[in-house]
Amino acid sequence: EIRGRLILIVEDSHATALATEIERLIADLTGDGWIVARSDVSSTASVTQVRTTIQTRYQEAPTASKVVFLLGHVPVPYSGIVCPDGHNDPPPQAHHQGAWPADVFYGDMDGTWTDTTVDHSLANVDGPRNFNIPGDGKFDQSLIVGDILPELAVGRVDFANMAGMANGLSETNLLRQYLNRDHEFRHRIGRFASLGERAMIDDNFGNAFEVAFGASGWASGIALVGNANTSAQEDWVATLRDQDHLIAYGSGPGSFQGAGGVSSSYDFRDTRSRSVFYLLFGSFFGDWDSTDNYLRAPLAGPADSNGLVSVWSGIPRWQLFPLAAGGTMADAYQHVIREVNLPGGPFPPDMESWTNPDQTHVAIMGDPTLRSHPVKPVTVQGVVVND
Repeated sequence: EIRGRLILIVEDSHATALATEIERLIADLTGDGWIVARSDVSSTASVTQVRTTIQTRYQEAPTASKVVFLLGHVPVPYSGIVCPDGHNDPPPQAHHQGAWPADVFYGDMDGTWTDTTVDHSLANVDGPRNFNIPGDGKFDQSLIVGDILPELAVGRVDFANMAGMANGLSETNLLRQYLNRDHEFRHRIGRFASLGERAMIDDNFGNAFEVAFGASGWASGIALVGNANTSAQEDWVATLRDQDHLIAYGSGPGSFQGAGGVSSSYDFRDTRSRSVFYLLFGSFFGDWDSTDNYLRAPLAGPADSNGLVSVWSGIPRWQLFPLAAGGTMADAYQHVIREVNLPGGPFPPDMESWTNPDQTHVAIMGDPTLRSHPVKPVTVQGVVVND
């Protein structure tokens, strides 16, 4: 089965130390039906240089190319004047409007991205990182529409600026730990020999703002493991410490390092967390290029944790229906951009300025080629020849 072509972009400072693990990843991807095209880039390259590298690999086989997998601290594109978490009040309020990380830039092969019109530098909760002024290398585009719809789905595994999560591990060793976990899941070995067919929902918003942010957790959980195996839970840390789950949804008033009523980044550091896929929602941490970021935290948990994929699910509401049909997170990415978040969606008109689900912040933290139920590779024990 040929799934398509994957463009693997490796941040070059890890290429030598992780040579064995990266070659194993490529072998695993090849065995799963992907044709892998690899390029290494510097963490100091410009985002336009990285995109040009991706475009060059894309043009080698444009019809077959489906996915970009960013491994390591590949330079982070920023774009727009957005605040999908709603914090657009002017200072001294907790202002969080401006340019957010926009990996979708790396998935768009033919659109025009400009850096000439947006001029926004109000005091921000995380300092000047979210400023966006003409000529600063951050783009103007706020919405994924028209010619910037991505031809390629994009996923990222990046542990830069996560020192508080590291338990003494270097960034390289956090990547190694993740790649080992990815391999075990694909081959259904070790802790993944049997999957926990459960989904849990810890939703601390309910119908706040007249928007059921947690609906994506229920819809995705029921699609993947069934209604009987999808349940509401109030103790996130203990539940995921004690039971294997395939998917976990958690939402609550947020910070860059946590969601109120759910957990913090440091809970993922200190306690084994036994879900593979995470849908998380709350203020601030959807802006994932921040210190000890909560959206990236499930991937940085200790070696015996299970986290492989994490997405910010509320605006937009991720629905993992493609995985239930045997698809990948890359399929879910295109589904959420192209089908789930059509105009005239579920959000009240007076909220559309910040709840527009088509904003450029949509991203996958984790391997975008993962499926919810990988098929264990065939092991040949011997051959019997009958006359």
